[in-house]
Amino acid sequence: MRLRLASVGLLSLLLVSGCGYHTVNSAVHLPGNVRTLAIPAFKNNTQSYHTQAVFTEAVIREFTSRSSYRIVSGEDADADATLRERLRVS
Repeated sequence: MRLRLASVGLLSLLLVSGCGYHTVNSAVHLPGNVRTLAIPAFKNNTQSYHTQAVFTEAVIREFTSRSSYRIVSGEDADADATLRERLRVS
C-alpha cells in the first residue's frame, strides 16, 4: 500500500512538473511593446571559422519560424530590441 501511494505521488509530481515543453508564443520573455527584433552577426571568440554566421542564421531562422516578431538582421536603430551574442569557449 505504501509503495502504491509513493508511486502515485511520484507520478503526480512528474506530470505536474512537465519537461519544459511549450507551444509557439506561449513562453514570451520579451516586453510586450517589442514588435521588431534586430539580430546582428554574433561575435566569435572561438577558433572555429565561420561559426558565428551559422549560429546567427540559425537564431534568425528560429525567431522567424516560432515567433510573431519582425526580424531584421544587423543593427537597426528603429528596432524595438536588439539581440547580441558572443560565442566563446568555456
